[in-house]
Amino acid sequence: MLEVLLDPTFWLLTAMNCGIHVTTSAFSNFLPPILDGLGWEDEKAQLMSSIVYGCAFVNIFICARIADKTNKRGVLVVVNCCFALTGFVLLLVVTNNAARFAGTCIAAAALMPCLMLVLVWLAMNFPGYSYRTSSIALTNVFAQCFGIIGNKVYTDPPYYRQGLAISAGMTGMTCFLAIALLWRLRVLNEKKEAEKGSQTGLDSTVLSVDELGNKHSEFRYVF
Repeated sequence: MLEVLLDPTFWLLTAMNCGIHVTTSAFSNFLPPILDGLGWEDEKAQLMSSIVYGCAFVNIFICARIADKTNKRGVLVVVNCCFALTGFVLLLVVTNNAARFAGTCIAAAALMPCLMLVLVWLAMNFPGYSYRTSSIALTNVFAQCFGIIGNKVYTDPPYYRQGLAISAGMTGMTCFLAIALLWRLRVLNEKKEAEKGSQTGLDSTVLSVDELGNKHSEFRYVF
């Protein structure tokens, strides 16, 4: 667990996970006023709200399929964050409820898959039973705390611009960190290749991946 906490890669992924939790936990704060403004109430409002999560459901499968085929989860996080920012811009600058509903659909469809992508990206870069289970457990502890924050910043109805601006900022932060991590993992892989035939690289092969985690000379980071 200490090895995980001392790894900058863990903190980059955890910060991304926290940023996504702030945004995804907040849809229930600003979606009801939009549905009410469109004239949907009670059972119909509940039914129409499922459209937002239906869009996310479809994109989760699309992203999962692409990620499994290409192994490029970091790139997918960046692309989805850019789409999510488009949705938040709509929510921030327009007052028309139909446009705001469309913005909510775009933001939800783009951000919900990122929850899955970041966790799998983390799991793949922390091999070994102890490393992987520790990293997943610890990142979720921090992320759930930020999920609580996401529900506390929406205090200015009916447009909730403060909360939406914070969510947009967190999405932008996640996008930036994903780009930074893509660069970092590429550099780390190049370093591992350079040390492949060195004494340091040969010494690490004495121990298994389960014992050394991502520091093993034969392990390569996935980005």
